[in-house]
Amino acid sequence: MPDPPEKPARRRRYQGSHPRTFHEKYKELNPARYTDEARKILAAGKTPAGTHRPIMVEEILEVLATDPDVDLDVRAWSLRSGNQLLSLEREGPMFLIRVRRA
Repeated sequence: MPDPPEKPARRRRYQGSHPRTFHEKYKELNPARYTDEARKILAAGKTPAGTHRPIMVEEILEVLATDPDVDLDVRAWSLRSGNQLLSLEREGPMFLIRVRRA
């Protein structure tokens, strides 16, 4: 008599109402299937598991410096790095520099 076909293994279940380990958070690992869950997590200000959200994308960096040669240094650095120099102001012995990320 032939052997009965084997049943596929069931997905491992976790006990309780909340997953305890990363591999149990199956809904976050498949955001295409659970779009509402991903939207809910993003609305709460969190990042879904397995994804990346860049920070400081449009922010402006403000720097205070006392070096008298900072004028030349920051201009050369902004050209080399591709960052945009917004302003360079002198306030007594201090320099206030504002740079926007490229």
